[in-house]
Amino acid sequence: MLNKIKKELFLQGLYGETSAKIIEERVNALNGVSDAIMDFENQTLTIQITNVNDIDSIIIKAKYIIQDKEPQVVVRIK
Repeated sequence: MLNKIKKELFLQGLYGETSAKIIEERVNALNGVSDAIMDFENQTLTIQITNVNDIDSIIIKAKYIIQDKEPQVVVRIK
């Protein structure tokens, strides 16, 4: 059975709105993500994951996407 789960990542040091939008789009394109929404003002990326078994791999991939686009950003799970 598939269980959706929500994970929030705090992106400390994210200052570019264009980069935030690109990160949101790339995370949304990941297999296993049903929705990813960037709250630029609060520097928070909320990810809806379709299968609880994919949490770790999706978080790792999301962190890679963030670091690839904005290497100075510190990513923390809320």
